[in-house]
Amino acid sequence: MNKLGIKNSELDMEVSFYNPNRFVLTLERFDLDVFMNGEYLGKARDIQPTIIPGSDTFHIPVRMEIGMKNMLSQGLSLGLNREADIRITGTAKLSRGKKAGMILQVPVDYKTRYRLK
Repeated sequence: MNKLGIKNSELDMEVSFYNPNRFVLTLERFDLDVFMNGEYLGKARDIQPTIIPGSDTFHIPVRMEIGMKNMLSQGLSLGLNREADIRITGTAKLSRGKKAGMILQVPVDYKTRYRLK
C-alpha cells in the first residue's frame, strides 16, 4: 500500500507479462480502468516507462487508485465466491526504436476470471 485512506487508497504493484514478438518496445504510459464483477474498482496508471524485451517476460510497475467502498464490497464478494470476473479497459502508448520516433496508441480491453487459491 502506497497510501491508505478512508475514501481512496493507492496500491503499488508489479505485473508480469510475456511479449511473444521478437522486437523490443517501450511502454511509454497507460491509463486503465479496472472492474471486478462489473463494478468499477479503480484506475491503474504507469509509474515509469518500461522496456519490453522481445520474446521474453517483462514486469510493469503499476499504481492503482482504489475507491475503498467498492474495494471492500468486492473483497467480501471475492472471499465468499472465491472467484471474480476482472475487466481492464483503457489505452496504452508504446514506442519502438531507440529514438522513440514511432508512438502507437493501443486500445486495451482485457477480460479474465480470477480464482482465489
